[in-house]
Amino acid sequence: MTAPSPGRLQAPDGRYTRIVGANGPRMLVLAGRATDGAMPAMQPPASTLEARRLLGGDKLLVVLIGASAARGYTTRSPTSCASTCTPGPTTS
Repeated sequence: MTAPSPGRLQAPDGRYTRIVGANGPRMLVLAGRATDGAMPAMQPPASTLEARRLLGGDKLLVVLIGASAARGYTTRSPTSCASTCTPGPTTS
């Protein structure tokens, strides 16, 4: 790291994960080629399987669990939503 200028924050050296908001199939394929992953917005849990297929298994797929739960869906674990979202009762 280099010394920051007065009044500026110091950014750490290193690589940052690049993800994009990608809802449609073409954007998910593009995200799989050009970034580290994607974050589909406001998509039903059933769409995560297709998103995972289009994005690629080695890419990061960010799924907002809270929005899914608010619509009546639960997951087996927070880290597995991309492959196991299922309809179920909401939990508070």
